[in-house]
Amino acid sequence: MKKTLILLAIGYQLLAISQVKAQSTSPRFGTVPNDDNTGRTLTYWYLTPTDQGPKDTFKFTPRGFQTFIQPTDSIKDTIVFYVYNTRSNVCDKMDFQFVGANGTSSKKIIFGTGFSQAITIPITSKQGYHISFIFDGNVWRETSVQAAN
Repeated sequence: MKKTLILLAIGYQLLAISQVKAQSTSPRFGTVPNDDNTGRTLTYWYLTPTDQGPKDTFKFTPRGFQTFIQPTDSIKDTIVFYVYNTRSNVCDKMDFQFVGANGTSSKKIIFGTGFSQAITIPITSKQGYHISFIFDGNVWRETSVQAAN
């Protein structure tokens, strides 16, 4: 009887561990016939970090098919972004939109952990930027950087 209970407990723990969601190498949408590929089940996420100090660090876990990040204020100094990929799926997208504040101090956006490589983008006064990434199953890869006046 004890052996049966122990085996059941071990089996339950293995089942619970297998249900933990980590980064996925399959997309959120259907890829086989008769599977949902309409976009009805996709989720969208919007974040508005605040530039609060001389060097802000913003850590987050994207949870949607499309994540849009737009700081509440103009960039006054440096913001560093770290991404935890535990809830990301292949083909997920992430977009950042920034505007540099007035002034001559050095301002920059740094993309650190979770991205394919460390990326630093200098921000000039009143300059707008749109940066896009796509998740490849392991890391976020930059797809475009657009600057506009």
